[in-house]
Amino acid sequence: MNGKNQNEMRVIILALVAIIATIIVIVIVNRNNSNAINQGKKTNNNDLNFTESADGTKTNVSQELLKNKQVGDVVLEQSKIVYNNGTSLLTSKVTNNGIAKDNLSFKVKFIANDGSVMAEAVGYVGKINANETKIIDSYITIDTSNSKDVTYELVQ
Repeated sequence: MNGKNQNEMRVIILALVAIIATIIVIVIVNRNNSNAINQGKKTNNNDLNFTESADGTKTNVSQELLKNKQVGDVVLEQSKIVYNNGTSLLTSKVTNNGIAKDNLSFKVKFIANDGSVMAEAVGYVGKINANETKIIDSYITIDTSNSKDVTYELVQ
């Protein structure tokens, strides 16, 4: 090979090395950006308190919502929120550990992740005997599926 051909080969080899190095840098940068985006999505998903099914139904999965709540001598447990077709349904098991009540009802507050009240509704039990358990349903036309918790207050 003569000197001119050797110089041309060096230039071609250097160009190929530069192109390969550029591709490697681009792949590494994109991989790091992709990981950062995915981590951001994971963080946002941690703020979600529901799962969504293919038909759009949202079911609340918050551990705070599942905890038993005591209001006076009444225990509310196994609370569940399901949102579908524009309506949220809160279902709770209510046990009266006190005397019989004729018109038991509650003000229900749906609590967001930041502690604010998302919405309010009324849960009506009606007549409940001593040591009796009933299941109550409370409907509200707001999506409360992302509630972190609910609180109950007796309505007098």
